[in-house]
Amino acid sequence: MILAMCLSLFEQINPAIVIMDVKLPKYDGFYWTRKIREVSNTPILFLSSRDNPMDQVMSMELGADDFVQKPFNTSILIAKIQAIYRRVYEFSKDEKRVIQWQKATLDLAKDSINKDDTIIYLSKTEMIILEMLVKKQDQIVNRDTIITALWDDEAFCK
Repeated sequence: MILAMCLSLFEQINPAIVIMDVKLPKYDGFYWTRKIREVSNTPILFLSSRDNPMDQVMSMELGADDFVQKPFNTSILIAKIQAIYRRVYEFSKDEKRVIQWQKATLDLAKDSINKDDTIIYLSKTEMIILEMLVKKQDQIVNRDTIITALWDDEAFCK
């Protein structure tokens, strides 16, 4: 009942961004990220004292846009939020952000794939990888290229 009520409230409010911790009562932030991604592509930023790198990786894999560890510098947090806003909300409406691939349509702005009137929402990470593979479908895409596209820093995975 609480879950349905929270998701209903989320859809009514339609926030511009979700900032949450991993540690939450009853359900953790990872759980809520999965649930939000089932219904929305609203940007999600984790703000947490957890310092395990796997928490950061897991949050991104589940669809979060960024992870800021506490304690944090307020200027850095604001800059990250502004970067998310620029990326998500400042695309020109005229800009074509759709790719046709086989019998599917990739909507890069909404991070979704539509085939036979079925829409599947992907995480940012999944969409970046899928877009890269579709655009280079006749080429080999190596691990380093994918890592650079996702994190723009090879040190992240070493």
